[in-house]
Amino acid sequence: MIRQGFSTFTDAVKKIAKRRKAATATVETKKERYLKLHKTVNDLYLRLNAMNKSAKIKQRSALDTIARNLSNAEQFAAKGQYHQALDELIDAQNTISTVLPNTRKPSAATITTKRPEKSVPPPAPTPLQKPATPRKIVAEKKAPVKVKKTAPVAPVKKKPPPRRVVKRDTRTTLQKYSAELRLFQRYEALIQPTLEREGLADHEGMRLLKTTDETRLKADRARGKAIDGNYSSALQLMKQATKELKQALVKAGAKL
Repeated sequence: MIRQGFSTFTDAVKKIAKRRKAATATVETKKERYLKLHKTVNDLYLRLNAMNKSAKIKQRSALDTIARNLSNAEQFAAKGQYHQALDELIDAQNTISTVLPNTRKPSAATITTKRPEKSVPPPAPTPLQKPATPRKIVAEKKAPVKVKKTAPVAPVKKKPPPRRVVKRDTRTTLQKYSAELRLFQRYEALIQPTLEREGLADHEGMRLLKTTDETRLKADRARGKAIDGNYSSALQLMKQATKELKQALVKAGAKL
């Protein structure tokens, strides 16, 4: 039992040693690949810089991207994270291939396939490197503010108050007197039918007769003024006579 337990422990130690050796070999292999690819990318970057100075290319933004990839790769390599460093160099070489079409992309034989990155925090930005801003935030900053345009509202015009039209009496004093005389004569024609109306009280009939005599006297005086040419006085007297006779007829029950 003791020998069997010791044998099992020895096998476990050997397996751990093999794993460590394989891991070390893998790290060494990635380091070699990193150094080789870093030299290639760096040489191409220097070549692009020279071409940019001679105004043969205008992709300044591509150069900035490549420089950022190289800086990130060096920081990952300093921490021993060669897989992330290789990913940065692959991105840089892909960017170079868009500027220089003749540039060969890394082959699968020499560079490991880029796998999805694990949750590894990005390296701290260098003093000359600004932290990358998410595209969404940049879009929100640059997006113009949409101002909703509203149709101009026409001022409400207030309707002017209704104009009061005063009909001006353009008749002469004589014409007004003649009209008032005709109205008095119309009321005068209603006196007899009102007195003959059934149900008329005696005191109402006596009051109507008295008013009739008084108004006829005023009407006669108005006629005299009109004959003398004093139409203004004649008009005033005739208006009084007409008004008093109308009131007496209404009290007696006459229908005007």
